[in-house]
Amino acid sequence: MEHLSVQIGHKPSTLSSSDITRVLSHTDLNQMWQRDLRPLLVSRYPISAAHLEHPGSPRAGWDVKEDTFESHTPYGPMTFNNIIATLNPSAKRRLVLACHYDSKYYPPQWHGREFLGATDSAVPCAMMLELGSNPNLSLQLLFFDGEEALFQWTSTDS
Repeated sequence: MEHLSVQIGHKPSTLSSSDITRVLSHTDLNQMWQRDLRPLLVSRYPISAAHLEHPGSPRAGWDVKEDTFESHTPYGPMTFNNIIATLNPSAKRRLVLACHYDSKYYPPQWHGREFLGATDSAVPCAMMLELGSNPNLSLQLLFFDGEEALFQWTSTDS
């Protein structure tokens, strides 16, 4: 992994209602729903069929790398896969956006219960894919895996 540095001097700001409206005017919400969000609204816990697929596919021109790792969980060792998509790897500056794409696991004894993680993981992933569709600077999108607890949220199960 490359060395990450912090840009000093950037300050957060609050957007006014008109600023938010202006930003949203550049987003086609219907297209984002159809292209990005709808395909992500599936249960995506480790070892599921949907988990083995990418959480979305950044458009052509992205350099996509995978960071696969194994971690011990309450259900034994499991493989996780972080996805790193960089629009212009040679750019001198990057804006890095990150979210997680996995969803909570419910074991078979929960009688087919599923957790889609719509607002917890799918919506942030779709928003990042939409932001990356027309950038003015190089973006790097990180889709983290293994964020959801498999059994109960603890320092070793998340």
